[in-house]
Amino acid sequence: MEFLEQVYWLLEITREWLKNPKYRHYHPLFKMQHQWTVVRHIMDDLRLVQYWTLSMSTLHTVTSHQVITVLNDMINHMDAVM
Repeated sequence: MEFLEQVYWLLEITREWLKNPKYRHYHPLFKMQHQWTVVRHIMDDLRLVQYWTLSMSTLHTVTSHQVITVLNDMINHMDAVM
């Protein structure tokens, strides 16, 4: 999760860097906007799963089976949306 947040944070810095004509030839390596939108969507969903897991663990034991079920539902939702 932290890695994705760091990558997303670099998005704006990279955009500014690529505006410099000196680095224009690197522009094709930059991901398209819809790919960054997908990264943001995944980060938001993973954050929700993290909060759910932490909050549920205060009430009762959270098993890996429950977490996997939630992750599967999340992946199925993302597949349906994309």
